[in-house]
Amino acid sequence: MQGIERLLASLNAADVRYVVIGATAFAAHGWVRATADLDLLVDPDPANLERLRNCLRDFGYDVEDASVEDFGRYKILLRQYDLPLDLHPFVMGISGFEEVWSRRIQDDLGGVQTPFASLDDLIAMKRAAGRPKDLEDLRELERIKRARD
Repeated sequence: MQGIERLLASLNAADVRYVVIGATAFAAHGWVRATADLDLLVDPDPANLERLRNCLRDFGYDVEDASVEDFGRYKILLRQYDLPLDLHPFVMGISGFEEVWSRRIQDDLGGVQTPFASLDDLIAMKRAAGRPKDLEDLRELERIKRARD
């Protein structure tokens, strides 16, 4: 198993509630775009964040300086491991984790059943972010949605 698959399998085994967002999630909807990191929207419940923090520590990330409260309040960027990871307790364009969780899709990523954000949620996130690269992604995601409708 590659790094991303091992990490997702570890999160699943630890019962961490997360949803893959960002460019990695595009593949679950039929479009592959290169990306340098893995973006996860995480359930901000303190017990979930504690499981997440412990899992990441056991996986090899240096999370000693980040408290569970930090995981629930701030976007955490973990760059010291081979797999760059962005943890989001909230994302612009959606009202919260439960909303995204209720519409998630399950798909296989390298043999690991993985929760991905729905196409509509990815579109809302990209529209709200509004950076040039997000607007490029938005055009492609909307094209996919039109083709499905």
